[in-house]
Amino acid sequence: EFLAVGQGEDAAMESGQRMVEAVEAKIGSVLFACLLGSRGYNVALPESDADMVMVAAFEAEGHWGVDAPLPTVHHALPDQIADYVVYDVAAFADLARSADMHALEPLFQVPGMVVRTSPPFAALAARRSELLLRGDGGRAVVAKCVSEALGRRGAAQTDALFAKLAVTEPGPKADGLRDMLRKKLYVQAALMARALSVADTGELTVFLPTSSPAQLFAAGIRSGDVPLDLARARIRSMVDEATAWLGPEYDD
Repeated sequence: EFLAVGQGEDAAMESGQRMVEAVEAKIGSVLFACLLGSRGYNVALPESDADMVMVAAFEAEGHWGVDAPLPTVHHALPDQIADYVVYDVAAFADLARSADMHALEPLFQVPGMVVRTSPPFAALAARRSELLLRGDGGRAVVAKCVSEALGRRGAAQTDALFAKLAVTEPGPKADGLRDMLRKKLYVQAALMARALSVADTGELTVFLPTSSPAQLFAAGIRSGDVPLDLARARIRSMVDEATAWLGPEYDD
């Protein structure tokens, strides 16, 4: 068991260390590990799971032969809620050079959410702003966030859920749709908060500061304190703000 549902941040960090040790026994030396997901964004509920990202030096012999492994490994524990993704260091570096959010988020995560680091990773993290901005002021990253927020897993999916909810009788099915919407919308809210942090400051804010407007908004969606219609409207406003920052050459 790594993490029981309902445990807090201290337990999550302790469980993360055990996950790191388990991964090292199977894959290779872990150069970096941090919490992401709802805990890493600072919008978790007490029952939230623990999502971790690790960067490891995969054992060399694992790369030989016809059945060479994929550059990432995903593992989910079915009972004790804990998920992690492990990137081979070469694959992670490629993602970082292409300003992929999957690599940028670990590079910009706050120290309090970091379970393991190393000098090689610290050297890469020291260049994180350069990787983020890449000569375009971060526009490529913000554009990717906007595209994701509007795409089939973003607004297109939530709009379909809203339409389904509108014709569903009150009861367990409607409650389930509302829960799905809360999960989808809080993810979009956190995503657009990250996009706007790049636009406003030239830095990527991953762990939303406690009681900041962005944190209260995303956490309020997650907990049900923010009405769903209001959440959708505010997220659309955030998308519009990011699109305006991108300039007229950006076409959503």
